[in-house]
Amino acid sequence: METTNTTVVTNDISTTKNTELVTTVGTDDALGNLQFRTDQIGESLGAMGKGMLGIFIVIAAIVLVSALLNKVTSTKKDGDEE
Repeated sequence: METTNTTVVTNDISTTKNTELVTTVGTDDALGNLQFRTDQIGESLGAMGKGMLGIFIVIAAIVLVSALLNKVTSTKKDGDEE
């Protein structure tokens, strides 16, 4: 793996000019030209939070459906009082 290079990149987006620090990690590795962009951390965390919330909701739904099916399909035994 090659050494880490740090470069300053200037982007012209619409009418605003944005200067940001971009860190390039290696160039010949499996990921290609990997860049760490500090200006997109908030957006990335928001997307990750939505994904984790979706996973939590799906797991909760699976648990609730399993509990409901368990209650509906259970058979009473002689010693059970429920």
